[in-house]
Amino acid sequence: MKKLFLLCSAIFIATICQAQISLAKPDGTSISDGQIFTYNTTAEATATFKYKIINSSATATNVKIRVVSITNADGSNVQFCYPPTCLFSITAGSSYPPTSAINISANSETPSTGLNFWNNNTGDGVNYPIDYVFKFYQINAFGSEIGNSVTITYRYNPNAMGVSDLQSLDSNFLQVNTQITDVATVKVADNAQYKIYGLNGALISKGKLSKGINTIEASNLTSGIYMIQVNDENGKTITKKLRK
Repeated sequence: MKKLFLLCSAIFIATICQAQISLAKPDGTSISDGQIFTYNTTAEATATFKYKIINSSATATNVKIRVVSITNADGSNVQFCYPPTCLFSITAGSSYPPTSAINISANSETPSTGLNFWNNNTGDGVNYPIDYVFKFYQINAFGSEIGNSVTITYRYNPNAMGVSDLQSLDSNFLQVNTQITDVATVKVADNAQYKIYGLNGALISKGKLSKGINTIEASNLTSGIYMIQVNDENGKTITKKLRK
């Protein structure tokens, strides 16, 4: 019984001593496990995903990054950096760094610059989105996975809203009945154009809006969540969520 107690105690202590990692943007904004980052351009200045890894525990940890999967691309024509290394091609199923790990001290984080990923592959013009799924996980001295992990998806879709498009420039510019049925009612302050996207970034419909109240045909939409992006003639852009 005493041996069993000691064994259980050792397992418990080992568990609570394992470091806990998380991801954040360089400005400190938290990144959620399972989060998808969508880009509609391959311009490096806009489409580079930058992040840092945070170790919020009192124990140092070693982190590796696994390329879980690559969809509609072969892993070439990218930039994948973990200082001091930058790679220009990656392989699905591989972990990086390949022969070492990123060491993060207790209650510390990686520098806010240096860790990044950029897709410069525009695809074949037909098959989208291009997805890269990354898993950030911890290993022990024997190379075995321990502790928690964080998985994110970098997505390139030229027909989708970009990360920078999700902005509300003027709340008076657009009024939308966000609960829709067979039509969506939209009121705009000026003539504008609209695009409706699914949560996967796919463009579903687009058209023009006249100043005042407009109705958009929505009978072909299945039940779910959608995003409407409206651009007026003066360059204002606003995005709102629709629910059917």
